[in-house]
Amino acid sequence: MGLKFTNHAKFRILERRISMIDIKSAIKNPDSLKNVFDGKIAVKKYFGSYSLEIVYKKVTKSDILIITAYKI
Repeated sequence: MGLKFTNHAKFRILERRISMIDIKSAIKNPDSLKNVFDGKIAVKKYFGSYSLEIVYKKVTKSDILIITAYKI
């Protein structure tokens, strides 16, 4: 799985101190998944004291474009 990031996502991931391990885990094995709009998908993964939500879009069969990520 190839991950690509929008500039917004890169900034937010650094700002919110979200690890790549958590991002990959949420995408590969989400606790919930929903289609949002324009073909975008929102996934949520629980990590004990917080949950992580990621919005992404599949660009090819094997590549994903991360739009944003945030902790809840």
